[in-house]
Amino acid sequence: MMLMLLALLAGIVGLAEPRTNRTSITVVFDRGLTMPPTRAADLPVGDYLGVNVPANAVRSVPWRTDLGQARREHPDALFVTDQPIDALRARLAAIENVGIDHVGVDETGVLVRLRGQGQRAVRIGQVHADVRVDGSAEVVLDVAPTTDRLVVELAPADAITADDRFFLVRASAEPRVVVDGSVDPAVGRFAAVWSTERGGDGVRVLLTTDEAASGPAVVFARGPFVPVAGALSVVPGPITNDVRWARWLDQATAAPMPEGFRAVVSLGGVPVVGESAGRVWIGLDPASVSARPDWVVLLANAVTHVGGAPVWTSEPITVFPPGELVTTADPSYAPSPGIYEVDGVPTAYNAAVAEPRGAPGPLVLPTETWAGVSYRRSCFAVAAVLWLSGLAGWWRLGRP
Repeated sequence: MMLMLLALLAGIVGLAEPRTNRTSITVVFDRGLTMPPTRAADLPVGDYLGVNVPANAVRSVPWRTDLGQARREHPDALFVTDQPIDALRARLAAIENVGIDHVGVDETGVLVRLRGQGQRAVRIGQVHADVRVDGSAEVVLDVAPTTDRLVVELAPADAITADDRFFLVRASAEPRVVVDGSVDPAVGRFAAVWSTERGGDGVRVLLTTDEAASGPAVVFARGPFVPVAGALSVVPGPITNDVRWARWLDQATAAPMPEGFRAVVSLGGVPVVGESAGRVWIGLDPASVSARPDWVVLLANAVTHVGGAPVWTSEPITVFPPGELVTTADPSYAPSPGIYEVDGVPTAYNAAVAEPRGAPGPLVLPTETWAGVSYRRSCFAVAAVLWLSGLAGWWRLGRP
C-alpha cells in the first residue's frame, strides 16, 4: 500500500514539475542564412513540449555557427532551424568555406569581396580570377555589365552553396539631389524643382561650393566673379549638349577654376565649366545667367552626368521573397538566394557568408530537449515502477 501511495505521489510531482519548477524555456534558433531573429518568438513551443507555455516564458537565443558550443552553453534548450538537416550539418561542419560577402560595380570593373578560408575562382561569365582567401580578400574583374542583372559565382562550389553566388540588379532611378546650404538661392530653386519633378532613389548628388567635396557632386564657384568674354570653346559631351552657349553667355561673369578640373567650356581662354572624376565645376555667377532656360539645362546635364552611373542593388535573404524566382534555385536552402520578379520588376536576394567554426554536436529532437519534459518522464517511470512493485506486494500478501 505504501509503494502505491508513493507511486501516486511521483506521478503528481511529474505532472506538476513543468509548471512549478520551470519558469522559462530557452529557444536557440538558427539565424545563419534565412531565419530572422523574430521568428523564434512565434514558434509553437508548447506544441513541441506537449504543455501550455506562455509567450513571455520563451527566451530566444541566437544560434552560433559553432553548434557544439551552443549545446554546451544551453544544454536544456530547444534547438530550431528552417534549413534541411543535411545542409545544416554541412554548414556547421569543420570545413573550408569561401563565400561572397560584397560585390560593387564602377567604371573600373566589378569588385568582389570574399570571406572564409580556401582557394576559389571568381567567375563572371567567361571572365575569372583565382583567389586565395585567408580571412578576407578582394579581386577586381575587368567586366562591364551589359544587362541589368549580374551574377558572380565561385568555382568549384563547396559544401556551403548558398554563399557561392552573389546577385545584383541595376536600378534605373533618377539621381537624388542634396543641397548643403552654401549655394546661391538660384541653385536651391533648381534643386527643389528637380526633387519634385525628377528626383528618385538613385545616386546622391551634392550641390555645394566646397571645392574639396568628393563626388558625385556639382561644385559652384564662390567668387569673386569678373566679366568674361571672347572666343567660345565648348567640348561636346553630356555636360554641354543642348545648351545654347553663344546666346546665353553674352553677359556672364565667372570665377577662376580651381586645380583638379578639366575645362569643358571656356570664354576668351577662361574656363567657366569644368569636370573631374565624379564632379562638375560651374564657375558662372548664378546672378548673371540663372534667368535663362539654358541655366536649368546645364544644371540638369551636370546632375545627370555625375549621378547617372548605374546603381546596383541587392537585399539580404532573411524572409521569403515575394515574386517568382527567375534564376537557378539552390536546392539545399529555402528560400533560395537569387533574383525574384514581381510584375517584371527584379530584386536580388543574397545569403550571408556562413562561417563554420568546429564540428556540430548531436542534433537533439525537440521533445527531448526541455529538462522539464525529461524530468516529468522520469517521474512517470518511477511512478510506474513503484505502482507495479506495490501491486506485486499486494498480490503476494493476498496469496495463501
